Amino acid sequence: MADLVTGATGFTGRLVIEYLLQRYPAGSGVRWAMGGRSLAKLAAVRDEVGAPADTPLVVTDGADAASLQALMARTRL
Repeated sequence: MADLVTGATGFTGRLVIEYLLQRYPAGSGVRWAMGGRSLAKLAAVRDEVGAPADTPLVVTDGADAASLQALMARTRL
């Protein structure tokens, strides 16, 4: 998995996504994903900021322990 920007649909998360797009354009070798509670909102933000259509979208809820455990099982720290 790529580095994950959690809260990507919020104000600060969106700013981070926009920074990553400017600093590390497609083909730069830096892999990152957008994370949040709603797949529809993640897809909307991805499209609004012009991120590539293949940017990984990861649905997770920081207030839900099972959701966080599933995320950690798919990653390495």
